[in-house]
Amino acid sequence: MNIYILRCTTAEEKYKIKCYVNNDVKFNFNRDKAFDEKGSMSPYIYKAEVDLIINKQDHLFLKLQNGSLPIQNYRLRLSRRIPQTEKTYRDYNDDKERYFDNPRSTQHYFLFDVNFARNFADGPPGYNVPFWSQLCLYTFYIIRYEMYDVFDSLIEQFQRFIQEYQPKLTREEFCDFFQTCFTHLFYAMSGRFKQHIADKFIICISGLLPITKTNFDLMSNFTLNFTKAFIEDVTEHYDHIFETVESNEWPLFRDGFVLFLSIELLSRSADTINLINRMKNDECKKDLANVLLQRLDELQKPILGLNWTDLFQLVDPNILTLRQLKLTRSIQVYITCLIQIIAINKNEMDINDTIIRQFDQLVFDDHLPIDLESIKFLLKFLPVESTESDEDSKYILQTVNKAIESSITLRAKIKNYLYALETTIQQFIDIRFIISCQSKSIILFNIDKQDLLIHLLSNAHTSYSYEFFKQWFHSFLLFNDQIDDRKRKDYQDLLQHWSSLITRSHEIMIKIMMDIDGLINNFENKDYQLIFIHHMIKLCFLQGSIYRIISEGLVNVSNELFRDQFKKQFALDCLNISQDKLKQIYNPENPLYYLINIYKETKGTSQLVNDLICLTTNKIQFNINEILRDGFEKPTRTSCIYAVLFEDYFKGSLLNQTIIDQLLALWNTWEDEGFRANQLQSWKKFSDEERQIVQRIWNYVSEKAKKQFQIDSLIDKHRREMDEKIQIKEKITKCLDIYCQNACDKQLYFDLFSDIESQFKSEIIRSIKIPDEIQILLPLANRLNPLEKLYAWKTFLAENRTG
Repeated sequence: MNIYILRCTTAEEKYKIKCYVNNDVKFNFNRDKAFDEKGSMSPYIYKAEVDLIINKQDHLFLKLQNGSLPIQNYRLRLSRRIPQTEKTYRDYNDDKERYFDNPRSTQHYFLFDVNFARNFADGPPGYNVPFWSQLCLYTFYIIRYEMYDVFDSLIEQFQRFIQEYQPKLTREEFCDFFQTCFTHLFYAMSGRFKQHIADKFIICISGLLPITKTNFDLMSNFTLNFTKAFIEDVTEHYDHIFETVESNEWPLFRDGFVLFLSIELLSRSADTINLINRMKNDECKKDLANVLLQRLDELQKPILGLNWTDLFQLVDPNILTLRQLKLTRSIQVYITCLIQIIAINKNEMDINDTIIRQFDQLVFDDHLPIDLESIKFLLKFLPVESTESDEDSKYILQTVNKAIESSITLRAKIKNYLYALETTIQQFIDIRFIISCQSKSIILFNIDKQDLLIHLLSNAHTSYSYEFFKQWFHSFLLFNDQIDDRKRKDYQDLLQHWSSLITRSHEIMIKIMMDIDGLINNFENKDYQLIFIHHMIKLCFLQGSIYRIISEGLVNVSNELFRDQFKKQFALDCLNISQDKLKQIYNPENPLYYLINIYKETKGTSQLVNDLICLTTNKIQFNINEILRDGFEKPTRTSCIYAVLFEDYFKGSLLNQTIIDQLLALWNTWEDEGFRANQLQSWKKFSDEERQIVQRIWNYVSEKAKKQFQIDSLIDKHRREMDEKIQIKEKITKCLDIYCQNACDKQLYFDLFSDIESQFKSEIIRSIKIPDEIQILLPLANRLNPLEKLYAWKTFLAENRTG
């Protein structure tokens, strides 16, 4: 016979445990290896081997030298040497009389209640291993030494002990059991063992634990970590494990497996139910599912595992009750399971009222929490009943719908949840779906769509970003239904709130404007599109600088409708300035000053900027005097006319062509009538820079008009004519001064010269006529003027004047 006991002690502790048969013959216990060789204190197994004889009547005898001794009972004693003595021992007795039960079939006896009592001086060394933990350690011992045929004896003896003494399992002992499993698993796995057999044994001993709601505890990391690792190992060896389970082992194996599955389902979101679905024996699968569902019902804890409601498909329908729905922690799961239960219990008269009360209470207690997923589920589920044709199915769906739609608590919870929601981009699709159902579902009766959207937008401040506002636009500002006054007002209010928030960040505002084409093109309803365009344009002009908005956000806008409306607003807000300032293109008070700079930055690629330059230049008007001044009389490179003619940003504008036309008209006038004398005199006085400017302007006009000559030749022609008339005046004047100093009619000629001089200041050269009175003197002046320098002539004049 083999007797085993467990005791915790240190490796250094020296004591003896003996078995006394009939209180006389003694057998020593030998200590095995420590379960924890690294720890200072460890459990040890002590084993005694007792050689006995059994007769046909199953009586036991101890063989002695002088015969045999009938065995009646045995007792245990622990002895240790008294310190500082060599041979004196102090004893500690276990007073229980023990027997070898079923000796023919049992050769291994595992003791669970050994208790060495104190003596008069002190207590025994070491301490007892907790009762429930002994089951784990004995099993690990069997696994380590591959004593697989002994396992049944261990289980049988442990079950018999439980039945006789009915020990309780406390919460602490539950945790100790799994801590022991976790801590000493390495001891069992150190030997040569069969993994699938070891796993089966561990599952079976776990089935012996009397689990209740009060002792089941998930707070211990030992419990969770051991279960997680063990389930992973079971998953790997699954089929091999189940092949070794005998029919007589099934109840214990089932209960143990249920315990591990319960811990998994209640502690983490893994697909634990798959371990049941993998079972090949349908009867065992249903039995396991039944017990697991009942265990979960008893524990009444939140279930975290995935797909756990598959249990309702696996269990015997007759065990399903409304009470078990309290296990659910989501509306989706509750409704799914409720449908199955109604199908089974549809003939019960009061089930409808019971369901209504239960559902409302579970929602009220937050047992069925409200979130976006649950709201979406309900909104999609409720209409299904209207499409169902089967009468039984329709009745079931009507029963469920009645419970949902009757719950005032549900409506209030939905409203509270939505108004407390801090919206993120990922939720926009769900929220859009929900508000689209607002007018069609009674569960959204408390919700005002417009008010909710504005509230959600205001409450999402931690999520504000360009992408947030862009996606909000796509989700909630693309109204496509038929417009009326109320909808127009609602849309404008929502748009106003959205835009007021984007303007709080210049960066976000600019990014939105950069994407304005895409936003506009997403509209299907032209009425709402136009409202949006008008609003966004007004928003631009309310910012600090419209030119900054254009430069940073609108240079690439191409939508024609937006550009047209923008030009109208630009004309109203920016072009109410004087003609003088409009022509001062380098003046910061002139819109062209900023538009030209943006044009240069974008290298003329911005359609909007080109439109605005064209719009602004079309407001400029030049009279003929301004054209003449900037185009000929006082030319500068900074003049507006020069810029309109030669800068790229004015090319193709109406003003450009107008100026060309006006210059060409001047050219034609000069060709037909000639230049004024003062114009030609100014030309003579021009600096090289001024002359180049005039030549560039008029050569450009000549090119556009396809003239056969340039302005220089025209000017030279008329300048020669002017020079001829000036020379006549000068010749006659000189002649009169030299030869006719005392002439009585001299003043008459000078008056004629004065009149000619006046005409040179303002009249066209061709219109200036030399009077006949002067023309008559020209031949005489041509003859006399050269004689002035002759000596004889000078002597003659001097003599006559003195004489």
